[in-house]
Amino acid sequence: KINTLLAERYSHHPAVLGWHISNEYGGECHCDLCPAAIPRLAASALQNAG
Repeated sequence: KINTLLAERYSHHPAVLGWHISNEYGGECHCDLCPAAIPRLAASALQNAG
């Protein structure tokens, strides 16, 4: 419901170019791709850190 209300209120505002609609408002993703990507991202971050 909140996505609908936000779209109705702000969709025609000149400063809004677009928005991402998702079902996770806390920033956490629960898709099938993210758990597999986390070890790769961690390894990459460690390599770039040192």
